[in-house]
Amino acid sequence: MARFHTTLPPRNLPLNLQQFATRHASLADNARVMAALWTATQDAGNACFEAKYHFNFWRPQSAIPLAADDGNVATAADASWTPVVPTPNHPEYPSAHGCFTGSTSEVLQQVYGTKKNRFSFVSTVTGTTRWYDSTNEFIKEVMSARVWGGMRFRSANEDGAELGKNVAKWVMKHHFQATE
Repeated sequence: MARFHTTLPPRNLPLNLQQFATRHASLADNARVMAALWTATQDAGNACFEAKYHFNFWRPQSAIPLAADDGNVATAADASWTPVVPTPNHPEYPSAHGCFTGSTSEVLQQVYGTKKNRFSFVSTVTGTTRWYDSTNEFIKEVMSARVWGGMRFRSANEDGAELGKNVAKWVMKHHFQATE
């Protein structure tokens, strides 16, 4: 699961979002969905990376081996600990996968009017496809995978997903209301 969710969102999104370009009978509705998905995910990505460099939090790869120096007596260092998958070279908080997943999920919820939306996701890393029955299921899996891979703390995922959802809500409210 950790390896499945290691493809970078900007590379993974074109492959995985195209399935929503043909779900509606109308070309205009399909174009609206795609424009909303791309706008929300890119705006969420921009907000995410601005926050990353504002907070500049360390990743588990640094924090766990150096825990004896963090000023918290409740943590213990493990000098031999390493992540399961390679760690990205940017600050940990908030999670970019969380931001992108949150924004994508929120747009899909608003467009289809439900969190119960069956869709697939392909990993170019593992060459496999996973199916999801809801956007909540998708978010939970991505957040867990990033923690299990050793790249994230759970709070970075949760806050990233919330940031992504909030950006998508704003984008949908101001720019992509259906016209009938």
